[in-house]
Amino acid sequence: MKNKLFLTLFLIFIVAIAGVNLVVNGPATIGKDFADTDMIQQEQQGFLDELQYYVLNPIDFEEAKKQITVTQDEIRYYREYYGSLSAQLENVRLQYEDLLADPALTTEDRAIYEKQRDEKMQAIRENFESDDVVKEKILTIKNEALAKYEQTYNQQKKQFEERYPYFGYNLIDQFGNKYEREMKGSLLNRYTYTENEEWYIDGERYVSLNEYTSGQAGIDSVELHLQSPDIRVVGEILLSQSILKQPHIKEAQQAFTVQQWTLYTLTAIGMIAVLLLTTVRKPNRAIFNTLPNVEQRFTKLPMDIRLAFPIVAGFFFLGFLESFPYRIKNIGYWFDEGNRVILFSEEFFMYIFAFFCMSTMILTGIWMYDAIKKEGLREENSIIIRTALAIKESFLNKSIGKQTMVMFIVFFLAGLGFGGVLVEPSLILIYVPLALAVLLPTMYDYFKRMGYLNRVMKQTEDM
Repeated sequence: MKNKLFLTLFLIFIVAIAGVNLVVNGPATIGKDFADTDMIQQEQQGFLDELQYYVLNPIDFEEAKKQITVTQDEIRYYREYYGSLSAQLENVRLQYEDLLADPALTTEDRAIYEKQRDEKMQAIRENFESDDVVKEKILTIKNEALAKYEQTYNQQKKQFEERYPYFGYNLIDQFGNKYEREMKGSLLNRYTYTENEEWYIDGERYVSLNEYTSGQAGIDSVELHLQSPDIRVVGEILLSQSILKQPHIKEAQQAFTVQQWTLYTLTAIGMIAVLLLTTVRKPNRAIFNTLPNVEQRFTKLPMDIRLAFPIVAGFFFLGFLESFPYRIKNIGYWFDEGNRVILFSEEFFMYIFAFFCMSTMILTGIWMYDAIKKEGLREENSIIIRTALAIKESFLNKSIGKQTMVMFIVFFLAGLGFGGVLVEPSLILIYVPLALAVLLPTMYDYFKRMGYLNRVMKQTEDM
């Protein structure tokens, strides 16, 4: 009978994991080709994003230069970045004061330092005297940043052509501009854009130069707003089979094939398990009572501990079921020589643990149901029931019951708040006033009531 119990539980376990895997991974796997997978779609989307950025709707840097302007706020921010006029002049004077006070300083060196000091101070005065001077400095910084951005953009554009050698395209926009690149190799997939399903490209673009101005004092965020006509494109994108030779794609294809066959195999085994459970191995209640010694020890435990067994075991088993489809997705990557032994060992023990949790959940759940049906819910066998009855008695006087519950809520929130203060000490500025205004009066009232209760009990004992 024990063997029958083990076999029944094992079949239930197979049905559970096969069913979850079929529901989660089935739609993306059954009857699908690797060309339809997320990996290929991501490659395509990455290519399309860069194609429109570098080819179909490239940045017009001559137009971008015209968009560079300087606002009055930017002039004020640059001018006052180091403080007021007097503060900046004093700062420069102090910087050179010690140098010029050095007795070992030669006449030539002293003249050089004095010239540097005077030039800096004159530049500061000019900044405060003329907006045009500041404006010219800011324009120079922004133009230099845009030039660096353009250089990076052109380098990345060249890398884009080299990064996707397995894509070709034959496209035309509404202005009659043609964009063509020959596909090399055999066709794997074709993506078509028709007049009814055009590829729409928004002409609005924001170019941030902050990466190239971050080291410049007095320059805040720099972003250019470029607007060109929206583009509507028709034609086709061609994907060559040469993509399958790329190392990361080849690895993903192998993983997809393993995942696909694993799903088919596991689904077939799950269907066989369902057939057995509904025919020759159909479970009955007697099978789940074939561990009398274990069941007897279990029923001697307090009701609360017995209740914890199926809940905790079910929690772990449901967690395993939630992660199982994603484990199957990654099963194809186990065949890497360096990870094979470790991964298979971890998965093996994980499945054993999950089977144990499922078995515990089912058996203890059935045993507890039988015990409750036979014995009922007895007060002396459950701290939960005793607590519920105590709470009920505390509300015989509703006013006292409500006040007691409010006190417990205050104490709970106070403990929660103290934990928050330990994590984020700055919260003490909020916690202390609340503790003095709410917690302290509540504690006083609580201990006052407890003192009164103790006096009543003591007088009762003396009588």
